[in-house]
Amino acid sequence: MRYQVDEQDQAIIAKRMAALDAMTGPRVGDWVHFANDVRWRISSVIAYPADGDGPVVHKVQTSEGGSYYLGLGYVSMSGSLEDPIPVSSLTLTEQTIDACLWIFHHDLPGGSRGVRFTRPMRVYRCALPAPGTDPNWRPPARPASREDLMRSMTLEHLPAQGVLFRGEHELPHMSQVLRRDLTGQKILFAMHYGYGRRAFGYVRGPGHGELWTFLVYAPGHPGTNWTAFATEQDLRNFTEAYDLKIHGSLTPGGRFELELPSNTDRWRPAAVSTPSGPTT
Repeated sequence: MRYQVDEQDQAIIAKRMAALDAMTGPRVGDWVHFANDVRWRISSVIAYPADGDGPVVHKVQTSEGGSYYLGLGYVSMSGSLEDPIPVSSLTLTEQTIDACLWIFHHDLPGGSRGVRFTRPMRVYRCALPAPGTDPNWRPPARPASREDLMRSMTLEHLPAQGVLFRGEHELPHMSQVLRRDLTGQKILFAMHYGYGRRAFGYVRGPGHGELWTFLVYAPGHPGTNWTAFATEQDLRNFTEAYDLKIHGSLTPGGRFELELPSNTDRWRPAAVSTPSGPTT
């Protein structure tokens, strides 16, 4: 059963929002409009201990997505968080933007008892670009929806039997199962939503004893594993497939960057390799 917000829930929400609106300063759930026009929500407010006799440093973390639970005078967020930014870089505006929140139906915790609703939340201007994004990046005038981007990477038009490739790059296992180019989808998300135009990589040293030698981290999230390759040729097949440019060292122990393209014009076509030959 899927619950809907009713009068009892509305009363709970009104009481909790009144307590939240009495708070001053940045709150979890508020919006931050960054200098490069990225707009994310605050997901954590942190007070760092003073260094010696110095002042306590207040910072916030932001997130592009996540789930925001409304409590009595607070909001709690579940999801991934970006690097912290100083509160001193934020300026409160007079604007509000509706944002999604949720509570338990009738305030009774339990599985599938969450009810979602929107309420206006404050908007802060930030003097800094969004963490992990290209400072020069700007959202497209009419950014594509996530659904459109995912649909564009569907490869169901190709034969159901056979191995999926893009150029000489064999798509990973889950792409084969879902018949969707998940790597291309990740790159498109980075291009359209400002995750950053670079992905960082590392080359394991000799004698590491692992199958994967070339490790690549997600665009805009240098601590999150994205993909890995056993040989340099595998890595180059990957970069040629998606028009990625390699910067840095590919020698053992070296670090490198992959520059993402600004469009898909030079991506290699997707194809299926079958006993009768490739099909595009």
